[in-house]
Amino acid sequence: MKQIAPLLALLVCGQILAQAELNDYKYFIVPKQFKVLKKPNEFKTSTLVKYLLVQNGMEGVYEDVQPAELIMNPCMAVQVELIDEKKFLNTQLSLQFLDCNKKEIYRTPLRKSSKKDFIEAYDDAIRKTFSPIAAMTYAYRGPQAPAVAEAVEEMPEAPEQPEQPPVVQKPSEASTTPPPPPPPPQKKLRANFKDDVVRLPEAELVAIKEGDAYKVLNEKQEVVFYLSATLKPDVYLMQRSEQRGLVFKSKGKWFMERLMDSGKHKVEWIEISFQN
Repeated sequence: MKQIAPLLALLVCGQILAQAELNDYKYFIVPKQFKVLKKPNEFKTSTLVKYLLVQNGMEGVYEDVQPAELIMNPCMAVQVELIDEKKFLNTQLSLQFLDCNKKEIYRTPLRKSSKKDFIEAYDDAIRKTFSPIAAMTYAYRGPQAPAVAEAVEEMPEAPEQPEQPPVVQKPSEASTTPPPPPPPPQKKLRANFKDDVVRLPEAELVAIKEGDAYKVLNEKQEVVFYLSATLKPDVYLMQRSEQRGLVFKSKGKWFMERLMDSGKHKVEWIEISFQN
């Protein structure tokens, strides 16, 4: 009995530390295909893991459909992986949680199922792995990411002109040609950043739907970047070579936001149309 007490205390401490670690993360990314499996959502594993995360108060998201704040702040999430230690006639699983640097934050104890049907066996074992997670009473306590910037229009104020006394012209001096109207004030686009919004050099772009994503072509029919949907309407993840950013709609106009090497955000106004 004296030997069991220290072990129980050690397990309780480990559980508390694991809960403290997971509470620092807002999102839990679930792959459409776990590395240990051969097909996407094989044995309904991905959908089940995401469902159980949500049931336990965690914001589970798939790796290819992420909210805008997570796209710009990837370290707000942990990646969920399935560990499969197969034994003869048994399915043995655990869940591994990795941060954005691929460091293990937490791993559930190994749980097994003796069911013969693979779908039933994986369902049974995965549900058992969530028992310690359910006991954690997860609650996010990390920092809130800054909201995605929205471009706004600003009208420059007209400079004040000193009042001039009216000039009365004599009929003989009056001009028969009316004076040209004053030029309209020009609008200036600014983002919620220090830098001005600039027009992207490309002419009008066309986004063509391919599966769950879009490829974006310029007027020469060249692919300039790719877009993936997020959980927010009119907000897309942009990928061009190794560069990533956002394409979003604001005030009826489309903008591209990128994080430059200098650490500053660059916002560009683009003309783009979507074809399904």
